[in-house]
Order: sequence, then C-alpha cells, then structure tokens
Amino acid sequence: MIGDFASTEEALEYFRETYGAFPEELRRRAIVLANDTGIKGFCIAWRDRRLGTSVSSLQWLVVSPAWEGRGLGRTLVQKTLELYRELGEFPVYLHTQPWSYRALMLYLHLGFRMQKEDTFSSYENQYQEAIGTLQGVLSPERFQELLEASE
Repeated sequence: MIGDFASTEEALEYFRETYGAFPEELRRRAIVLANDTGIKGFCIAWRDRRLGTSVSSLQWLVVSPAWEGRGLGRTLVQKTLELYRELGEFPVYLHTQPWSYRALMLYLHLGFRMQKEDTFSSYENQYQEAIGTLQGVLSPERFQELLEASE
C-alpha cells in the first residue's frame, strides 16, 4: 500500500486519472522491474509544473515489500535518472514525506538535495516540519548528513 492514500482503490484511481490519460507517455517514461513471478518495483520519469514551466518530476517509486532491502529502489532511481539524461530533462525534482525517510536517504545518496523553500506542482514545502520529524527517526549522523544536503 502506498502511504499517501487511504486505500488501494484510491491509489489506483489517482494513478488512472494522473497517468492513464497519457498511455503513450506512461509507456515511454515508466521503469518497471519484474521477473517471471511479476512486478517487483516501479518508478516514473514524469513531468510537472514549476513556476509556469514544465520540470522533470521523479514519481511513484514503489518496491514490493517482499523485495525491499535488495537495492531495487536504488536501481529504479538510477534507471529513471538515466532516462532523464537520455531525454535531456534536468534538473529533476521529487516530492516525498518524512515517513519515507529510508527513500529520502537513498535520494540524498543519489545526488538529490532537500529544499528549504523551493517546491513544484501543487506541493507545499514543509521542510521545517519534516526536519522535526526526521530528527526523531534518524541517527544523529544521518540527520547531520541530511542537514548538510539541504539547500
């Protein structure tokens, strides 16, 4: 279950409305990791709005719970960034939540930086609130790393 939604049905409806309206674009921009037993992970190299223009927006990084901890999230983000390079679409933005702190640390290690004020799409920048939450769940060393990677 994706934590942004109250139910699987709500997540599917959002996905259909947001991405399903653009099937060709979704086929071109979706990165899927699968084996003969099914999909193990997924990420989208999408576009969003920022200050009246289109920007790259990494979205829907999801790894099946049974496959977490095996480096699939890292592989998905790396492959998605490779697609953005091929498309010549940088910089890349993403939106995340404090409860996704494991993914947040992955993003930092792959070159993303937390933004103290900047934002995109309709997302509210909640840096100050997030810092308070993250300080309670990260080790002091990881929290310091996070602060140093904030712009």
